[in-house]
Amino acid sequence: MQVEIPSARPDAPATSLQTIGENSLAHHLDLHDRLADRRRESPVYRGLLEDCLGYSLEHAVISTSEHAAPFNFSSSISYAMPQWAIQLAGLRPQKRVVIMVGTLVPFDNRHWPRGFVTDDGRRFNVFSQKVVKSCPMLQPPVDVEARPDLRKESKAFLARYPFLRPYLTSAMTFPDAAHQMSRIMEAIAAKWFPSAPCPVTIVPLEELACRMLIRLLEARDPWLERLLFDAPARAAMTASLMGTFCAWGKEHGSFLFWNRRGDRLGRFMEEDGSLVDGDARVPITRDALLDGLRSRTLLPGVFLALMVSSYLPGLAVAGGPRQPAYYLKMIRAANAVGGLFRGEELSTYGYWTVDMCRCTPYAGADRIPGDGAGLLLTHGKTDPKWLCDQLAQCPVLPIPPASDYD
Repeated sequence: MQVEIPSARPDAPATSLQTIGENSLAHHLDLHDRLADRRRESPVYRGLLEDCLGYSLEHAVISTSEHAAPFNFSSSISYAMPQWAIQLAGLRPQKRVVIMVGTLVPFDNRHWPRGFVTDDGRRFNVFSQKVVKSCPMLQPPVDVEARPDLRKESKAFLARYPFLRPYLTSAMTFPDAAHQMSRIMEAIAAKWFPSAPCPVTIVPLEELACRMLIRLLEARDPWLERLLFDAPARAAMTASLMGTFCAWGKEHGSFLFWNRRGDRLGRFMEEDGSLVDGDARVPITRDALLDGLRSRTLLPGVFLALMVSSYLPGLAVAGGPRQPAYYLKMIRAANAVGGLFRGEELSTYGYWTVDMCRCTPYAGADRIPGDGAGLLLTHGKTDPKWLCDQLAQCPVLPIPPASDYD
């Protein structure tokens, strides 16, 4: 099966066609090539993104699908592990595997950012039931040894996974739970393959997007200025994305930004040139948006996060099964703003493309479990060549029907 993704220009290379369906290994090899393609990027915007990150993306493959949760389920390793395995197996050159994780998903999300799922299916929750509707970016980091309600359970958990002790105690400090979980995810991924430097880098997406938006607003970037402050252009973009999944609708999502209400999120809609959420009203002006972004009372939604991490720098990103629908709509809406044009090949289907439960990590091993996959694989016995052979026998999961809001 092939998914037609229109190219940026009539003479664009054949990579505008993403082949899906031969097998999972072939798909991940093709995905690597698409994500590593730097022929149609914008070096100025990419330079700004790299400045905010603190490292180069010249040799990197990027995903923006995962949530800030510790690889609890087999689906959540379906991008990072295959992309690392094909490098270690010598099928593709070494690249940094960058994962920009969503940190505004609630703790009771299906990825279970509330805590850990072990390979026996048990759950060790480091965030209490009373904050399940909050999210990692809005909560302080956790010291499991300082919490009386966690001491007994944490002792057994850390005895089983001692490499996580520094990340879950006062041995390390973090500005919030999002950064703490990002480092935990890196530590888990680093244990998957024996004696190999880990290329997996985890970044809180919304924090990165805040930094990028501040820099762009301070520089009075013309494209962002038109998107945000040109009323007719903003109205056209608003209408074109109304009801789009991960953008906004009449009952779901939030217009451009989320409103931070303590440790909860509020939905914004536009009203008379302002972002409105109940009694909160923020004028859509440069000064007001800068104030909100600097104080983190305004937090960018998926649309703006993808604009600054992928659309503006011209970097393709791996997405999950819903991205082929919603990101293509976002790219088209962004192109309609005027001044910039990006090809729709920036959106690739790469996350949750393979059922990792069909694979065994090495010869003679049991299959990767659906629950607790990330922690199970920290035994460090995974054989990359064996895993690639397994991927070659797995079909690519088809893209499900598109879903929208409202």
